[in-house]
Amino acid sequence: MTLRCMTALLALTGSLLLARPLAGQEAPGTAEPPFNAYERRKNGPPLTNVFHKAHPDWIREKLLQPRHHPAARMPDLRLTEEEVVRIMAYLRSVADPDLPAVAWPEWVVHGEEELERDEGALDELCGLLEEGQAVWGRSRCSICHVVNSPVANDARGQFIGGFVDLRVGGMDLSFGAHKLERDWLYRWLHDPKTYFPHTLMPRFRFSDREIRALVEYLLRDAQFGTFRARGAGTDGSADLRADHALAADGKRLIELSRCVACHDIRGIPEVLPPSRETPTPPEGSFAALVYDLRCLTCHRVAGRGGAYAPDLTAEGGRLKPEWIRAFVHRPDTIRPLSEQMPLFNLTEKEAATLAEAIGAGFVDPGIPADVPGGPAKPGEVDRGRDLFRVRGCVACHTTGEGPGGAVGPSLDRVADRVRPGNLYAHLRDPRRVNPLTVEPDHGLSEEDARSLALYLSTRTEKPTAGEEMKPAPPLPRPLAMLPGLDLIDRRNEARAAFQDSPQAVYGRTCAHCHGDRGKGDGRLWSADLGVKPADLTALTADEGRIAQILRAGTAAAGKSALCGPWGRTVGEERIPALAAYVRNLAHPEPAANPTRGAPGVKEEFGEPVPWDLLVIIGIELYLLLRLARRPGAKASQPSAG
Repeated sequence: MTLRCMTALLALTGSLLLARPLAGQEAPGTAEPPFNAYERRKNGPPLTNVFHKAHPDWIREKLLQPRHHPAARMPDLRLTEEEVVRIMAYLRSVADPDLPAVAWPEWVVHGEEELERDEGALDELCGLLEEGQAVWGRSRCSICHVVNSPVANDARGQFIGGFVDLRVGGMDLSFGAHKLERDWLYRWLHDPKTYFPHTLMPRFRFSDREIRALVEYLLRDAQFGTFRARGAGTDGSADLRADHALAADGKRLIELSRCVACHDIRGIPEVLPPSRETPTPPEGSFAALVYDLRCLTCHRVAGRGGAYAPDLTAEGGRLKPEWIRAFVHRPDTIRPLSEQMPLFNLTEKEAATLAEAIGAGFVDPGIPADVPGGPAKPGEVDRGRDLFRVRGCVACHTTGEGPGGAVGPSLDRVADRVRPGNLYAHLRDPRRVNPLTVEPDHGLSEEDARSLALYLSTRTEKPTAGEEMKPAPPLPRPLAMLPGLDLIDRRNEARAAFQDSPQAVYGRTCAHCHGDRGKGDGRLWSADLGVKPADLTALTADEGRIAQILRAGTAAAGKSALCGPWGRTVGEERIPALAAYVRNLAHPEPAANPTRGAPGVKEEFGEPVPWDLLVIIGIELYLLLRLARRPGAKASQPSAG
């Protein structure tokens, strides 16, 4: 079998294996689960109209060198220049006729030198760039998209952004200015589903002005690559459509390479079984909004969806409906240096529809509505305020009363959004309310949990009658706003976000303050607290001592209470491995896997392979051999060199 055949077979097998863990189950008791783009059948975008989307030069470069960065998912098929031209000829031949053009000012195709000679055009461009940057920021685009780091010679990698699980989406924009066509980008920002029905990207309801501003920002700002001025294309792809012989050869190459395992391509037979089509929900309904906004890209409901933002399964019982309505309409800052809700430009009616549905259907009957024991008694609120400090809550949260941290959500207005009963239930058992929480479980007594909940219930900024809303307090000052890990680390973090490996547990529990490599440079630590997190690479304690501190917190070791007890949150069974990982930061040892092959231990890929997958792989192997033996197949193979 040729190298090409083996590469295509591996690509198909990987696509099938990856599709299985992405698929989820329907939420209990629901006939039609919320739309979840993670459950789509293919990982790649459609290629039928790729010539409307991407510049021909970029398509050619991508086919020749698909592994343009370490996290690129496309396999390297080792195509020759001639084979790339044939594939491009086929893709050009199946594209829709030229779509209606978007009207643009003449100056949009000009480079910097030409614009400097046109003062009016330059002023207009500068205004659009400023607006585009603002749209990019309030839409939180960097949550999903990777861009070039603005820090020269960044030791942590060239790329920043892309925090959501990108196994199945999240366009890499680090070279967007070179790649994307202007008209396509305008239509994409207006409604991404017109090009890619199963995209993870929501429809933001941008105005025409906002879209034009964002287009200029994406095509001209340095973090998206180098601006491509008019006339930069050189490969003559406009003439490829008429060459039917080239297109026929390209079609066969696409079939042989099994590109449809990941992409929809017009005219290419499918190799995957058909998937169930998701019916379009009624316009204006809650389901239609979830479909349009792609809520499950970041959130989870009943175990389905993303893991970036809070789980919404019981959110209606946690949050006050009036706050939900106001928040989805105009999102506020809750986690100052972490995830933020994008501004979707919802109408008040749409916001009310979301709030009503979440409040009525997303509840946990086990969470009380109010703090047990009735109204606060004298001294209980003050006692809760003292507990907030003594228990080290200020390390991660701020209440507007003195310095605080930014790892967790801001609590200065928590009473405006969270129901009192949920505050109590969360303090008593954080993991019951949110299984993915990274909050330490202090094992609070009913009395302590009640005092803390009553104190937090006083943290409100609601104006009294005739009083204007007070401005939000300033954001905590970060110790170091590092640009973040490089692209592949970010994507691997997303994929392993809540696994049981010590590295993943450390990442979601300790790295916020101590940094990814333990040097005390965590990007979510607040300098307002007056102390710097410990440099774990300088530890001298043995694993047993580290495990004791992890279980009971630093206060039990005679130090500050800013690092809480993690025993219940992490789980006793994970503490020894986490302690070993922390000690290894200071005393690196060769990587080892002592459990590999041990009885009763599941290997990383130890799940039995389903028979249906074996059958599909067998059929693929047979078809690839047949294709490789066809007359003329030899001419389409790459040279031995």
